[in-house]
Amino acid sequence: MLSRLHLIFAGHYSEAREELKKMQGESIQAAFSTVLTAITENSARAIIDSQSNAPDERMRFVTLLQASQLLMELRQYSRAYDLVKAASRLQGSNEVQARMDMLLKMKRYDTNLYPEDDPRYPVARAIVEAYSANPNIDRLKPFFTKRDDWTSLQEAFSRDWRNSIAARNRLISAGLSQENILDFAVSILEIKNPGGADPGYRVSGISSLGPLPVMYVVQADGKYKILGTSDSPDQIGERVLQLLAHQDIKSASVA
Repeated sequence: MLSRLHLIFAGHYSEAREELKKMQGESIQAAFSTVLTAITENSARAIIDSQSNAPDERMRFVTLLQASQLLMELRQYSRAYDLVKAASRLQGSNEVQARMDMLLKMKRYDTNLYPEDDPRYPVARAIVEAYSANPNIDRLKPFFTKRDDWTSLQEAFSRDWRNSIAARNRLISAGLSQENILDFAVSILEIKNPGGADPGYRVSGISSLGPLPVMYVVQADGKYKILGTSDSPDQIGERVLQLLAHQDIKSASVA
């Protein structure tokens, strides 16, 4: 099955269709056919074709869910959403609704997820680097404010990376790729502005790897930079003291 997915991922659709012919009688054949149609034509056509590929309503429901899962693994999130939405019209459940809600929010991390003038931009870039297969502190530094000592920050991110290993392995065993994992990590970032005199932002999120460290973002040298994190709050503490010195209690309490 993986070789067929690789053919589709690489854009070798003709070869993938030839492989499909060898799958006659296999239960997953209809799902692969639906995936190919969704990618090479569109989701609507794939949903219509699923009726002939799986005329039984129960089997069509299963086919659409399987195809949606395959499309998710291929990072085709909008098409995956269309198919699971069609499946929900055949048979609704909390699990199906939860998958729809998740897919509706999913975006690819490598397609300018947030513009540089969005406070979430440095957070997303830092998460992508921190949870990559081989994170490097030097590649993280451009997204943070200047500091003399990076030890605390490096230790915090190293600790978070180690703590994510079990979840990462579980997701990979379930068929997700490293790219899927990073997409999950950065697609749903919540932003909060304290509303005081301080122009900082509090950015948080929950990913498939578990809760992400809260990051406090400020403007520095005309760009948004991460001042500190909930795992490495040294710089944040200094900022709070500065805010309190200026009697900006509202901003200090949120930071």
